[in-house]
Amino acid sequence: MGGQHGFDPTAVWFASDHGPLRFEHKFTVVPPKPQLGLYQLTAVITHSPTGDPKKLSEMFGYAESTPIMITKTVVETN
Repeated sequence: MGGQHGFDPTAVWFASDHGPLRFEHKFTVVPPKPQLGLYQLTAVITHSPTGDPKKLSEMFGYAESTPIMITKTVVETN
C-alpha cells in the first residue's frame, strides 16, 4: 500500500507586497483506515502563480514524518 491515499490538494491563498511573511495554516484530514505495515507521511508545498493547482511553477518545500510502524498487538499469557 503506497502512494497518495485520497487526499486532495488544499489551496491556501495569501499575497504580500512586503517581503517575507510569517504564515501558519492548520490542515485537517481524515486518514484512511491503515493496514499493518510501515508508513511515512509526506507533505509537499508548491506554488501556482495562476491559482490553477494543475499549473505549478515550483516546489517550495516538504516535510516528512519519522517512520510509523503499525503492527498487530500480541498479549503474552503464562
